[in-house]
Amino acid sequence: MVKAKPQTQAEVAEDVKNHPDRGLVSGVPIVRMEKRTFSGQVSDELYRQALIVGGTMGLTKDEILTIALSKFASDPGYQALKNASLQVKAEKHGLSIRQVIGKIFGVYKAITRSEKLEK
Repeated sequence: MVKAKPQTQAEVAEDVKNHPDRGLVSGVPIVRMEKRTFSGQVSDELYRQALIVGGTMGLTKDEILTIALSKFASDPGYQALKNASLQVKAEKHGLSIRQVIGKIFGVYKAITRSEKLEK
């Protein structure tokens, strides 16, 4: 028997109270849902093509970008390239793959902070 979803505010409040660890592993969310700004420059032609394709489906610019990035990040070829590159860097520098990933994020953080200093 499937339990009915909470309908009233009181039922929703009770459900939240009864499931404080929902979506968490060791108190940390399993998926980060915060939003980030992802900006850059693309050719005018690519931009126009993206708007045409997205426009035919009634998508916003944010939705078009999300779909494009989702396809990029999930492409099997790029996944294989990513995995191979992480492995090579880990072996070369005597680090774990998790440490290499942290260093990659650190590169972006350093660039962003340098750019903020220049402003």
